[in-house]
Amino acid sequence: MKKKPQPQLIIRDLRRNRSIRSGSIHGVIYWKFGSRSFPERDWDDFVSVLMAWWRTELFMKARRRRNFSLTFMDGPLRIKGIHLYKDDFLIKLIRRRKVVDIYHVNLNELIAAFRKAEMIYKVRSRTLRLYTH
Repeated sequence: MKKKPQPQLIIRDLRRNRSIRSGSIHGVIYWKFGSRSFPERDWDDFVSVLMAWWRTELFMKARRRRNFSLTFMDGPLRIKGIHLYKDDFLIKLIRRRKVVDIYHVNLNELIAAFRKAEMIYKVRSRTLRLYTH
């Protein structure tokens, strides 16, 4: 298990998916743990959907010190958070049911990374007149 890296949630290149009636917001979204990008650098997915799902997982489960799962829409990928003690979680990066990496992460740092990315998402979405929440 690797030591506590500073987590980052990267969001960029937002665009509206016009082929879907709801006009979901698509773009680059991935997590960074130290030098590791997951699922990979420049991963393209449904940003609007993932942000809503992950907000629920992080604020409804993890904040209550419960295990959580951050899934991606495209591909069998997820980040599983297992509560260890206090605000410390074991983070498993999972691809096709196989654990590809494990990190020890502080929940407050993970939530701070999510909130920072969420603010960037909201500002960029409004700028492009995409924000729908």
